[in-house]
Amino acid sequence: MSKILRETLIGAILGDAHIGKTGLNKAFISFEQSSKKMEYINYLHDLVKKEGLPLLSDTVKTYTRTDSRYNIKNNSLYFIPLNCCNNLMVFNLLKLYF
Repeated sequence: MSKILRETLIGAILGDAHIGKTGLNKAFISFEQSSKKMEYINYLHDLVKKEGLPLLSDTVKTYTRTDSRYNIKNNSLYFIPLNCCNNLMVFNLLKLYF
């Protein structure tokens, strides 16, 4: 894993990305942003793709959800690297910095 990808993943996890569990010792990282930040999510997507992590989809996906607190619709953009990590890899990635 290149230094730029490792640092980007750590920064994203500390910020807007999240780690989810898919099974025994398997995890995924999901990148999500408001549609207002399309340039940033496209940058992350292109970097992850360029660095060789397989992606669930070749494009950034869009979805809409309703915020029931204010009864407004929010548009979000997201992508998920496919099988990019397992719990051990995520632990080792974070251990390097903390």
